[in-house]
Amino acid sequence: MNIGKHGRTVGGSTKKLLKIAELLCNLHFVRSSSAISKSKQSHSKKQSRKKDVGRQYPLPDVNGEVLFGIHPVQAALYAGKRQAYTAFFKTGVHNDRLDRLREQCVQQNLDILDVTGPVIDSLSGNHPHQGVCLDVSPYEHSSISIDSDIVSERLFNSNGEPQVWVLPYRVKDTMNMGAVLRSSLYFGVNKVLVPAHYSSALNPVVSKASAGALEVMDIQSLKYESTLKKCLLRWKDEGGTVVGSTSDESHEKALHLQKYTADRPTLLIIGSEAVGIDEKITGYCDVLLCVQNYQTYQESDSFCVDSLNVSVATGVLLHNIMMNRSRNC
Repeated sequence: MNIGKHGRTVGGSTKKLLKIAELLCNLHFVRSSSAISKSKQSHSKKQSRKKDVGRQYPLPDVNGEVLFGIHPVQAALYAGKRQAYTAFFKTGVHNDRLDRLREQCVQQNLDILDVTGPVIDSLSGNHPHQGVCLDVSPYEHSSISIDSDIVSERLFNSNGEPQVWVLPYRVKDTMNMGAVLRSSLYFGVNKVLVPAHYSSALNPVVSKASAGALEVMDIQSLKYESTLKKCLLRWKDEGGTVVGSTSDESHEKALHLQKYTADRPTLLIIGSEAVGIDEKITGYCDVLLCVQNYQTYQESDSFCVDSLNVSVATGVLLHNIMMNRSRNC
């Protein structure tokens, strides 16, 4: 028989209650210890992640520059304009598009290297790479030869359609330049002329923004500012039309986009993000196309947008020009 406090005996039921209380205390202790342990582990993982930030991972050697993203890599391999060295695939990432791209690399006898996430992130400059990068030679494009490239008989397609060329004038933003090239390829532009100065570099960021259009399009540079003026004059002499764009419907050369018919070879000049087309350049334009503004709130005290993004404007202009293109049969 157990002797309780003050000499009282402790019965069986009381003994059971004490046992249950002891078990509950032990259970609470175990749970507390587990929570503390998990908290320490979580803190340790956070500290480990903090240490990983900025850590320099050993990177493989690169011979040229690195394209990133499925479309640019695929387009570069298809076009064959660049020397391809090594394809990098992110370890553990598989899907139909990547598997087909890997097979394309195998068929072209490229070196293939599977790398970890941090390595491929670094190779791409922390841009969205979709699990693949490609080490290629730097992008090169020729300068236009006015005498041989701008000739009337070469400014029509084989089916008699007048060609359409695009000239992004001082477009400096890489994303805008890429989007202009993407729209140009989508709408069937024959050639893009890029001024060598005051324009975006044609780098891997442009290639990604263009969805690979940079790799496959016919692109030529205007080496000097004076070349641009000679190019525009030559285009007109060979029977082509130089077309610009404006938001000023009162301009003497302004014409609503829907009224323009591309019955002759068309050289479309896309203005810069800040000021559009320089007045000296508009002087060479035969017509300035207007994209109608459909905003319904034009009161002076209301906020409105007075222009389109340069790449969006390019898409709108090209869509209408291509739809209203006539054949010279």
